[in-house]
Amino acid sequence: MDEATSPEERQILALWAAPNKMGRPFFMPPDMAPDRVVLLRRAFDAAMQDPELLAEAARMQLAVAAITGEQVQALIRQVYATPKDVVAKAAVAGAGKGR
Repeated sequence: MDEATSPEERQILALWAAPNKMGRPFFMPPDMAPDRVVLLRRAFDAAMQDPELLAEAARMQLAVAAITGEQVQALIRQVYATPKDVVAKAAVAGAGKGR
């Protein structure tokens, strides 16, 4: 992001970075009761801070860098709010990646 020279470039980089920020998100049906969403989110957050889980992950040499459900939701909203012309430019610029 520090190398971006314009707001548009920052938006493109944010699109490319979004999947890495989310990692492997868990999704729930859109009609799930809000109280259950909160319950599941808090349980996940607690699990990601559990000393036993973190110790086991360390033993297995696995990185644990979870973000909250609210952060994932905000990131998805940000991605969907990206103007279509910026998405198109990101797609064109990304087509040359890995070549």
